Amino acid sequence: MGLTAFSTPFDDEAVDFLASLDVPAFKIASADLTCHGLIDRAARVGRPMILSTGTSNLAEVEEALEVCRRAGNERVAILHCTLKYPCPPEGINLRMMEHLMRAFPEVPVGLSDHSLGISVPQAAVALGACIVEKHYTVDKKLPGSPDHHLSVDPADMKAMVEGIRTVEKALGKSTKGVEPLEEEAHRLARRSVTAERAIPCGATITREMLTYKRPGTGISPRHLDLVVGRIARVDIPEDTTITWEMV
Repeated sequence: MGLTAFSTPFDDEAVDFLASLDVPAFKIASADLTCHGLIDRAARVGRPMILSTGTSNLAEVEEALEVCRRAGNERVAILHCTLKYPCPPEGINLRMMEHLMRAFPEVPVGLSDHSLGISVPQAAVALGACIVEKHYTVDKKLPGSPDHHLSVDPADMKAMVEGIRTVEKALGKSTKGVEPLEEEAHRLARRSVTAERAIPCGATITREMLTYKRPGTGISPRHLDLVVGRIARVDIPEDTTITWEMV
């Protein structure tokens, strides 16, 4: 199915057991971010670490990261998290991810999400999250765990991932220019300097002789002042898109 399975240890024995299974990564729960002994033991296995940061302050996050570094493990990511089940939108504070990114620029940052629905993880990706954690269940009505009703089910998970992939595509690049897919609109929707009336060859062009009309294949309206005062090189019929060759 293309899934990678790993787990969260809550004690040293669990770390050793998971290491014996050759898990590819360890996740440390928010509640254990200050359990430095547990973090150290997991970090020394040498696998990538994911630290949730719910109920923590910045100093505690830094201390946990330093425990991993001292253990010789710098393959660590941190997840912003609000430890409330379910978490209302006003308590999520997605911008905290940006704060974590600034505070720890060398560390990947993501979101551990306990909100209802799938919009928050998509917004998190738009803000730069490289990991999204979401509780999952096969049936939200299952008894036994309070997590079921706030988790995503298979249909939700599919929609969430599809939405995230759309966001990733939509993020694009940060340079501004005419995109290839805009070229036709750029040509047809933009306007050009156009003859408001017939302009005979040899006439000095005045502002009253000019207007702006589509398409955008002639002189840009931003160059109108450069056209005024020029001499028409050819007869320019009324409603003609003016090009530099004409003036």
